[in-house]
Amino acid sequence: MQTDGVSLFDQLAGPSLAVDAAGNAIWYCNMNPNVMSTAVPGGTYPQIDGPQNALREVDLIGNTLKTTIVERINDQLTLLGRPTIVQFHHDVPKLPNGNYVFLGLEKDSE
Repeated sequence: MQTDGVSLFDQLAGPSLAVDAAGNAIWYCNMNPNVMSTAVPGGTYPQIDGPQNALREVDLIGNTLKTTIVERINDQLTLLGRPTIVQFHHDVPKLPNGNYVFLGLEKDSE
């Protein structure tokens, strides 16, 4: 992702890294999230933590600001009469109204 001349990189095994337009490292965070998402205005970003089966919004030094887990989402899906999920998947953009959009994998019905 690139914004205002800063590029943000996520690695599957290693720290997340931001570089300026000249390629100089200006920030890194060794949280090792499974999936980082598009940065949110104000300097936070949603991430998926696969081992914990959690969706979090974190600040630039790795502090968790908001979090939810698959089980909590499934409680809400069940109340709505919708299929439940087994994990979060892929990018998690945050909408201007503060809601998040995510993909969830359903359990195979076989």
